[in-house]
Amino acid sequence: MINRIVLIGNGFDLAHGMKTGYRDFINSYWSQVNFQLYQTDGHYSSDDFSISYHYRYVKDDIFEVARNSDLYLSNEYINNDSFDMEKKTLSVNNSFIFQISKKSFENWVDIENEYYDILLELISKNHSTKYDIQKINLDLEKVKNSLTKYLKTHQEEFKHSSKIINHIKYIFKQPYSINDLSQQSKQILYQEKWEKFRDMATSEMNRLGPYLTLGENLDNGEKYLKDLLTSQVYDEQSFYRLLDQHRDNIFLGDIDFCDFLSFNYTSTENNYKDFLDFNTIHIHGQLGNDDNPIIFGYGDELDDHYPQIEKLNDNDFLENMKSIHYSKTNNYKKLLNLLESGVFQVYVMGHSCGNSDRTLLNTIFEHDNCASIKIFYYQQSETKDNYLDIYKNISRNFNDKTKLRDRVVNKQFCEPLVPIKTQKEAQYDLQYP
Repeated sequence: MINRIVLIGNGFDLAHGMKTGYRDFINSYWSQVNFQLYQTDGHYSSDDFSISYHYRYVKDDIFEVARNSDLYLSNEYINNDSFDMEKKTLSVNNSFIFQISKKSFENWVDIENEYYDILLELISKNHSTKYDIQKINLDLEKVKNSLTKYLKTHQEEFKHSSKIINHIKYIFKQPYSINDLSQQSKQILYQEKWEKFRDMATSEMNRLGPYLTLGENLDNGEKYLKDLLTSQVYDEQSFYRLLDQHRDNIFLGDIDFCDFLSFNYTSTENNYKDFLDFNTIHIHGQLGNDDNPIIFGYGDELDDHYPQIEKLNDNDFLENMKSIHYSKTNNYKKLLNLLESGVFQVYVMGHSCGNSDRTLLNTIFEHDNCASIKIFYYQQSETKDNYLDIYKNISRNFNDKTKLRDRVVNKQFCEPLVPIKTQKEAQYDLQYP
């Protein structure tokens, strides 16, 4: 049998219409600041920064301040830097929020990657101090707390679309297809069938008469196989040829079990609890769960620079490495037990498979029990999607490229997580409930 591990990332939430991306969070952050500035006629103060306008506040000007932050933050990561600009005074305690905001406004930002880039920059500077790394760790902690608060509120208030839920339910119903599986896993399945049907396949008596020893323990594919067995099958090789000729009809078995590995802090997968029996490992923590605290940082121990960080003998540089924080719970051990429980197929749903989780993804993707990796991609339009982007990211998680090409399912056998037509229908329903 085949097990299934559904690997979900932020794109899973986004596919449901939730605004849980880093850009959504940053836009909400500055919108709230903008609202407070407008309400107080140009005065704002928080743990991140304070700003005062000498004259009446012009609505939305704070966005211009954030966009042009590199002009003001010439001494990055130094606490309490103050800048006098025309008609406004800015005092900064958290320059990291300005850095990620500027990147977000310009194009796209990955907060965890930005943090790691800063660590590498600090390492490359001969004059960097203990204060520098402690300061950026503090700045990241503030961002994490603001993000957690934003996501918790959004999750509580969000209304899900039944059209999207029903489509993803349809995906979960699908049995595994032999076309999805790697050559290695096909050999394992073929061997299992041979062990089960060997006596029947090689015994003329059993082929001609009822084969009682198998009992009722046959799925639909195996019943199909039983009816195919004739005097033409004499040995293991001829049996394998028979399997190969009729594999689309024989290998239609249901998944033995399906579990979720969530890289999200939200619990969107709970929308499927009444439909599917599964467990979820929230590997990076879960909103509102004190026993599973939020893990926010970077997780690429395979990066060439990581040994250099370890050799610094400074624990502050390891403060926000994800693998360090896996020791706080038994989630990682649960995942290892899941991987060892048998042959499994990975469904990638909304995870970019980027470098910030490379250590963990490598453990999954190159595991001996991994039968295939099936991408459910984001369809941006009728002619544009991100399948190849995800494939490229997945390739960086493999040291063995032969396994990569064997295990990742070709696009012709993959499909969008939510087709563009369903996306439009769901958007219409939300606008006109």
